[in-house]
Amino acid sequence: MKVLLINPPRFHELIGKNPAIVEKHRGFNPPLGILSLAGYLEKHSDHELTVVDAQPEGWNYEEFEEVLRRKMGDVVGITAMTFTLIDVMKTVQLVKRIHPEAIVVLGGPHVHIFPEETINQPGVDFLCQGEGEITFLKLLENLTNYDELERIPGLVFKRNGRIVNTGISPSTQNLDLLGFPARHLVDYRKYTSLLGKNDVITTMFTSRGCPYRCTFCDRPYSPVI
Repeated sequence: MKVLLINPPRFHELIGKNPAIVEKHRGFNPPLGILSLAGYLEKHSDHELTVVDAQPEGWNYEEFEEVLRRKMGDVVGITAMTFTLIDVMKTVQLVKRIHPEAIVVLGGPHVHIFPEETINQPGVDFLCQGEGEITFLKLLENLTNYDELERIPGLVFKRNGRIVNTGISPSTQNLDLLGFPARHLVDYRKYTSLLGKNDVITTMFTSRGCPYRCTFCDRPYSPVI
């Protein structure tokens, strides 16, 4: 199966703007969420994987659509952050216009804060709540078996007009089971310091989760660590 994972553009960020001089020179970090997802799929399946990170590319929407036409998958996973939600939904619309039969799956902090609101958005077929690696692979293995899908933790979808929410997926205790992010699926030269574009950098996970419950974060909606 062809699987496309997308980090959408952020033309319409729902946050305050930095001064233009700061925005002009701001770099980008690699999208470790979808790269970790891709790494797990490479380790445990034979699906054909493609990653598109639109944020460091500087594409307009016409260019972005052309890239999606070339790389479209049967299943499309999209990172959903609250502050990029407008661009997330525009990306969903592009995917469905190019390939109406594509299965669109959203993951990320926004979906487990607002699962019902998100699954009701046009074009959204499934949500993955919480850590997505194991949940997403099980979804791919059972796309047409809705009885089995209802038993997989971490999914939200519609069945016979009702919303099915199986809860947030449990945290993975042994990170060695997940493998490494599939960094080879993106151009590492695109990622530079958030403080400037002079030096190539990367980032890494050293742990997962957080014991705190800050009200401005999505952690209060996630499993307790």
